[in-house]
Amino acid sequence: LLAYEGRNNADAAPFITLHRASHLHGLIIFYPEQSDDAIPYPWTVRGDGDNCTITAMLIINPYQCVDFGTEPCGRHFIDGLYAQPLKTGIFIDKCFDVGRIANVHFWPFWRDSEKLYAITRKGTAFLIPRTDCEYMSSCFCIHYCIGYHFIANKDWPGNAVLTNCGSDICPL
Repeated sequence: LLAYEGRNNADAAPFITLHRASHLHGLIIFYPEQSDDAIPYPWTVRGDGDNCTITAMLIINPYQCVDFGTEPCGRHFIDGLYAQPLKTGIFIDKCFDVGRIANVHFWPFWRDSEKLYAITRKGTAFLIPRTDCEYMSSCFCIHYCIGYHFIANKDWPGNAVLTNCGSDICPL
């Protein structure tokens, strides 16, 4: 899929919205007008309801990749997501029942450039405020300011179990 909508408006409607019990599988999404200057776009995928699933996806050059936090998105499942998010990779919040994330790889799939690294070094690969027992396994990111950022918010902090997860060239 070629994503054009929302250029220069990071707060616009997401490219794809998954509602309760939706499954997105086996797609490649590319932003043809994206540049090394990191043009803001809205979230590529947003979950809105429990049991949203993403599997076997390549999202090549999103500004913001997966939002499973703006709306409650419990019991979500992400497995086999490969991307080069330029600002934020995955945002998890308001997950009031176990979420699972596995085999996520944030890597320079689109372009291997110092200009892009300077931009992603201001970003966050995994931003996770409130989640009730997030299970994460085999997740990796490179060239972000923060690889894994667990924070508290108005819904309190969450908790997570990470297995075989890592970040590289992430100063924080």
